Amino acid sequence: MIHFILNFRDGVSESKVINGIKKILNLKDSEIDNVMGESLEPIVSYDILIRIPTEFIMELTLICPESFCLDRKVYNALDIALPLSKEISQDIVIHDQSKDPYQWILVEPSKKVFIVDELIDNDQEDGFWIDWSSKFQVSIDEALSVLPNKEYVEQDPSLRPVVYNKNMKWGRR
Repeated sequence: MIHFILNFRDGVSESKVINGIKKILNLKDSEIDNVMGESLEPIVSYDILIRIPTEFIMELTLICPESFCLDRKVYNALDIALPLSKEISQDIVIHDQSKDPYQWILVEPSKKVFIVDELIDNDQEDGFWIDWSSKFQVSIDEALSVLPNKEYVEQDPSLRPVVYNKNMKWGRR
């Protein structure tokens, strides 16, 4: 199974996000369900974490079989975030797959992609805020080059690296 994690700002509903996912991944209602849902065998499962107070309040984890990812040509979270951000008119933040746990990729509805840093605030340990002064635009191709690809999805799960992005120049401004 492949896991994709996407983060959304306050103001977008779970139903809007899931309807957007169904549309861009061409899923029927019976083919997607919450991991705690009643569907017996959905193709895609999801889990939602809500953080309060925070800037990016909703974290969505999509869980997809490798065969589904290969069929739909979805190899990383950016492959979902680009069309979904436009579909729901919402910024989406995904991890950049590097060793830096505080560096992220921001996707805007205009399909612009940025490297951003998480704002670290010890008073709000459970929150998720972006340090907007760190926002640095990169091309879609640059972002895709550091994220998992088709070969990663085809690889035996036991051989997949935990940290995918090993580009030493990534994120340096």
